[in-house]
Amino acid sequence: MSATPDSPGTDRWGPASASFDALGVWSSPEALAVFKRLAGCLREAGDSNGDTGPARQLWQFALGRPVPTIELAPWLSPADFQVLENSGSIEIEDDEATPRFAFFPEGDLLALIPRPTCFDEVAYLGPDSRWLVEVAADLGTGGERAADLGTGSGFVAAALSLRYRFTMGTDLKLWTAAVAAITLALNLRPGARAAVCATDVAGGLRPGSFDLVTANPPWVPTRDETRPRRLFADGGPTGFELPRRFILEGSGLIAPGGIGIFLCVDVHYTGGGKTPLDGLVRELELDGCRVEVRQAPAEERWPDRTEALRALNPDLEQARLVAVVVRR
Repeated sequence: MSATPDSPGTDRWGPASASFDALGVWSSPEALAVFKRLAGCLREAGDSNGDTGPARQLWQFALGRPVPTIELAPWLSPADFQVLENSGSIEIEDDEATPRFAFFPEGDLLALIPRPTCFDEVAYLGPDSRWLVEVAADLGTGGERAADLGTGSGFVAAALSLRYRFTMGTDLKLWTAAVAAITLALNLRPGARAAVCATDVAGGLRPGSFDLVTANPPWVPTRDETRPRRLFADGGPTGFELPRRFILEGSGLIAPGGIGIFLCVDVHYTGGGKTPLDGLVRELELDGCRVEVRQAPAEERWPDRTEALRALNPDLEQARLVAVVVRR
């Protein structure tokens, strides 16, 4: 499957009246069964970019657009529509089904992307997530146990589950953890196991027990301390505080011989000198780790955010996305 679906929050969603009930779906065996069957139909249908063919309306629905229920009859029964409506997944009006979600397809992977309506009900998936999967595929050798911290939509965790026998995802918010759990359930291969834990970064996970640890933590500087935090984006006063914590706690989970891959924004300030990332790398090396910093590919993969971040911090000279690779 291939696609370049619209980004969540664009006009394709239409007027937003209610958020996706991730906990309702996750707690309903009937709803999960419909989602798994829908995922199977999409994989059989193949390419989502085609504008013609019998599966066109199925893909329109799967990408978050309203479709007449009669057009979806080959794949969804009246009972399926009722289950999806009862679980808070779709709205039906005038015999037209409007999903409160979309699927993001990448190869055979299908990540669940809920319709964003609530201030902090966002399960993040972006181009940096895709790059993290690429780096993990390049450096990770596969094996027994992998963990993705702050997993968001569960896309990265689902990709890891294709190569590791057990995959753990974590996220701070229960709603987001439920979204990730659904994504993992839609992609889990036979014989593999996966779980998602609602916890703060690596809280409750056993140190030194994972062959691969990944994370793409929030890195946007706090805009206003008096306003509610946007958990999926807020990286702390400078934007480096939370990534630093993810990298340190994630590194503690790596088993001997294992590897950690953590994304963060490497920020440089006017006047030069030591950067926050330089200090963190030195700290990890003193702890016995081998550390490599990889810069994200060019503009088509990750646009330069320096100007946008400079509006939040006038002393900022450069901000670039990097992968901090930690080996034990």
